[in-house]
Amino acid sequence: MSHDPLSDVLASIRLTGAFFFSFEGAPLFRMTVTLTARARQTEMVWRMRFESPEVYRSLLALITKANVENFDRLGRLLFKA
Repeated sequence: MSHDPLSDVLASIRLTGAFFFSFEGAPLFRMTVTLTARARQTEMVWRMRFESPEVYRSLLALITKANVENFDRLGRLLFKA
């Protein structure tokens, strides 16, 4: 069985509504998501930190496409909830 180098590892969940993921293998980056109640909605702040600006630039097109897909999936899941 092969290991997926981009398999996500849940590194922490805080009761404040924030959590972050770090990924095993290259490219190294951390993704932090903070959820905050605002009136009758939820504000989501999604931040990604890369090991270098070069890594960020090399992944920008992929990240943009993948994040749109991730937000679409999240929206479908929240709509069902």
